[in-house]
Amino acid sequence: MNSDHNSLIYVLQDPVSFEIRYVGKSTCGIKRAYQPHTAWCRQWINKLKRNGLEPLAIALQRWKYIDQESLSACERYWIAYFRALGCPLTNLTEGGEGICGYKHTEEAKKKVALANSGKIPSAETRVKMSAKKKGNSSAKGVKHTSESRANMAKARIGNKNRLGIPHSPETIEKLREAGKRHVISPEGLKRLREREFTPEHKRLLSEAAVRRPRDEKGRLLGHAKKTRPDNADH
Repeated sequence: MNSDHNSLIYVLQDPVSFEIRYVGKSTCGIKRAYQPHTAWCRQWINKLKRNGLEPLAIALQRWKYIDQESLSACERYWIAYFRALGCPLTNLTEGGEGICGYKHTEEAKKKVALANSGKIPSAETRVKMSAKKKGNSSAKGVKHTSESRANMAKARIGNKNRLGIPHSPETIEKLREAGKRHVISPEGLKRLREREFTPEHKRLLSEAAVRRPRDEKGRLLGHAKKTRPDNADH
């Protein structure tokens, strides 16, 4: 059963001709309508986007409680209905065979991983992937309020992901070995030495250093005291 009226049947409508082009079902609200669909549907949506347009998502039916079988039956009914009306649907099938809530078995996951292992994107593909990830595309132009920024900063304070959960000796050793392999290149060291901090940055660094925990002798906690070996030259 699905609750909170998140289960629904929706359609995607052409913003120019107002024709129904896709019928789908969702158990996570109308936001599912804007996620990837069939290949034909994606081609149609991409064509709209190239012209600065987006499909219109409309919820036909909503339920507070409905089982997956009934939801699939409703999807099949609406696909058949709009096809009978002559709507140029981009649905590839009669509907109802979606994989909502489906989880791959461990064996299936291994097969997928094996099939994708060793695949190296071409230089052209890597350039496209890089360009797509540049910039704040998800919230472009959005300016957070002072209250919102303060809440985000507060949420990131402290080790909340592993609060109170100590690492095992084996994990600590792995982290130590990984740290030894991390070597800064000469170019990187040069950039660090030549970097000029602003007065504001220096002030924040100074305040952060003051807040770091220290022992009764004023030494930073977590840092081992450096000692000379017994056979060192005097």
